[in-house]
Amino acid sequence: LQELARTFTDTGLHVEVQVSGNAGGVPASVEVAAYRIVQEALTNTMRHAGAGSAAVRIDIADRRLKLRVADDGDGDPTRLQPGRGILGMTERAAVHGGRVSIDRDGEGRFVVAAQLAWEPPP
Repeated sequence: LQELARTFTDTGLHVEVQVSGNAGGVPASVEVAAYRIVQEALTNTMRHAGAGSAAVRIDIADRRLKLRVADDGDGDPTRLQPGRGILGMTERAAVHGGRVSIDRDGEGRFVVAAQLAWEPPP
């Protein structure tokens, strides 16, 4: 994720990444799904939001990965016309027993949030 953040920062969107919890027990399929959701959220931020910065937060606990991408752009969640990117994020989360939500937070930031889960190894 740090390399992904640098890629976006190099193109003009300042991205901060914060990860909490133990990523060592996260299955590869969940890691890939989370990466792709973050990538799509940041891509949408660059293309549509007119944002200068975004914050990515990943929390891992109890076989759950929660992610949140918040930007300071002017996107309006009520005017979204879900395209392939949003559909892809939703499908990736659903494969891992999760969901995606898109809204504004109490501070006015545009937020993509997702939860993914996995079963313990047999």
